[in-house]
Amino acid sequence: SRGFTTAVREAVHLGAVNHLKLEPTWQQPGWSLGIEEAVLVLLFALAFIAGYRKGKFAKTAKLIVMVGTLVFVGFYANVSLSLANISGIFMGYIPSPQQHPMWWIMMIGVLGSIFFLGRNIYCQQICPFMVVQDLAQKISGVKMKIDSRFQKRARTLIFFLSWIALMLIFLAAHPALGSYEPFAMMFSLEGLGIQLYILPASLLGAFFVPRFWCRLFCPVGLYLNELVRLRRRVRGWFPKKKTREA
Repeated sequence: SRGFTTAVREAVHLGAVNHLKLEPTWQQPGWSLGIEEAVLVLLFALAFIAGYRKGKFAKTAKLIVMVGTLVFVGFYANVSLSLANISGIFMGYIPSPQQHPMWWIMMIGVLGSIFFLGRNIYCQQICPFMVVQDLAQKISGVKMKIDSRFQKRARTLIFFLSWIALMLIFLAAHPALGSYEPFAMMFSLEGLGIQLYILPASLLGAFFVPRFWCRLFCPVGLYLNELVRLRRRVRGWFPKKKTREA
């Protein structure tokens, strides 16, 4: 919606200057930083603390992050990562940091934790749908194990489904067209037809298998984990410096 309004505004301004010969008196939109951006930065900071420290403060930070991601990232802001975000980057749909700082904070926090820390902070703590699955599993109390061979086949299935989704997105030039994750349907009650079936299936599976969607179907988690593996491989190319013995 911001893209549509920006395009209309710029077209009207261009017509006013070039055709009506009017003097430009409008101002470009400035930075839109506020409490929402501060909350997202705070959640990432607490997630880093909870992931690297131990003790009461780390446990408290983890609880705050769990509640904050579910309420703020999920239901309030609805900024969960999806295939639409990934495909949008490759298609050049990158918003201005002045008009959409929330997007940049999310991407810097997610990618920065991977490339600089070597950890997938988003899937471990920031993802609100992960919190929903954990709550569903705690309600049922059932923890069914998944065979390692089935886990590997599920990885191939995720690549196959995401490949089909990405082909639909790139052919239609519409980032949200091929996104089949249940996040939008869960937190905003809006989504495509297939998400009506994926959401209840993923929630039902989470009652029996811990993090059912994350482990068997989530394309974003798989790609982020692949980036972590790639980072480890690249780092392995450079030999570590040996410390001298005293």
